[in-house]
Amino acid sequence: MTILTPRLAPSLDTHKADRLYEELRLMLEPEHNGEFIVIHPGNGDYLVGKDSVALMLALHQKYKDGRLRRRRIGPATEEETRYAERFALLRRQFVHSEEYDDKQMESFMKSRHRL
Repeated sequence: MTILTPRLAPSLDTHKADRLYEELRLMLEPEHNGEFIVIHPGNGDYLVGKDSVALMLALHQKYKDGRLRRRRIGPATEEETRYAERFALLRRQFVHSEEYDDKQMESFMKSRHRL
């Protein structure tokens, strides 16, 4: 039997994908704002387009290891900002982590949402 547990802390792949996005940001914004980017953090391969599901499927056919990360290009929407705030609150309430992890999360939130 498989037991699924929620992951409240960003994975190493998520951090890699965020760093890759930051490197690509100047090339993508503002021309592609509102579109999606799907990144394979293992090798930096990525696709950009309007249909995130099609992008995920296309990269999944090429890389079947499941290490894909998706995000919207451009500033965070109001809904994404609310989700991130709830995520941070849940993390503080339910995950006991070291100070390093909290700093890492704060850095991630700032870069992701330009706070």
